[in-house]
Amino acid sequence: MMQKWLNMHKLVGPPVLVSMIGGPASLKFENMTDEEVKSLVRERLTTLFGPDAESREIVKLLRSSWKSTVYSGLGNSYPKVGNDISMWNTLSEPLCPYIYFAGEHTIFKGIGTLHGAYNSGIRAAEQIMSELCEQRARRRERRRQEEEGRGREGRKERKKKKKIKLKE
Repeated sequence: MMQKWLNMHKLVGPPVLVSMIGGPASLKFENMTDEEVKSLVRERLTTLFGPDAESREIVKLLRSSWKSTVYSGLGNSYPKVGNDISMWNTLSEPLCPYIYFAGEHTIFKGIGTLHGAYNSGIRAAEQIMSELCEQRARRRERRRQEEEGRGREGRKERKKKKKIKLKE
C-alpha cells in the first residue's frame, strides 16, 4: 500500500505529496478512517525520509473513493499491447465548436497518471484560449471560398473555350 509517491510542489506551489494505491489495497484504504490513514502515511514517510518525517504535521488529507463510487468502478486507462499513438491524438482533438477533452486517457505521455490528467487539462485550456476551433473554422471557410473561386475561374475558362470553338 502507498508504493508510488509524487511530489506535486513544483506543479501546485505548496508542499503536496500524492500517493497512489491500486488493487485490493485500495478497498482496504477506502474503509480506513482519516486518522488511520494519517498514521499509515507518517509510518511510510518515516521509512522513506527518516525520523524527522514523523514529527511533521499532515495539514490536509484528501482521498478518493474510486472503488465505492458507483460509476468509476476503480477504473483508469492503460495502453494495450499493439495500441497506436494516433488513438491518443484522436482523443485529444476537440469536437468543435464547444467540446474539449481532458483526462489521463486523452494524453499519451502520462496515460493513467495524475500528471497526465493535469497536463491534458493544460492542453485543453490552451486549445480553448488559442481559439483552435475558431481558427479551424476560418481555414475551412477560406478553403471553401478558394475552391468556389477556382470553380468560377474554371467556368469562365470553359466559356472562353466554347466561344473560340464557335468562332472557328
